Amino acid sequence: MLQELRDKLSPSAQRYRQTAFQLAERYIQRVAAAGGVQAPLAKSFPEPSRSDGSRVDIEVHKGTAFVNDPVVTRTSTIERADG
Repeated sequence: MLQELRDKLSPSAQRYRQTAFQLAERYIQRVAAAGGVQAPLAKSFPEPSRSDGSRVDIEVHKGTAFVNDPVVTRTSTIERADG
């Protein structure tokens, strides 16, 4: 899903948020290894936010997200890359 979001951005916006995407990817890998996360969850990268407001947001509205078990129902929404 992060790649889908990244692909919607212009090349310059992708470069600008490169670190934020890397941090978000690491977070997802870490929580997936620990069994996922439960809703509700709202997390922004980088932490703390940049002074210009550009960031990558991860939001989980329902269920369990970022699990390695495909049997578990999950709903995860990556809302936007603001800035």
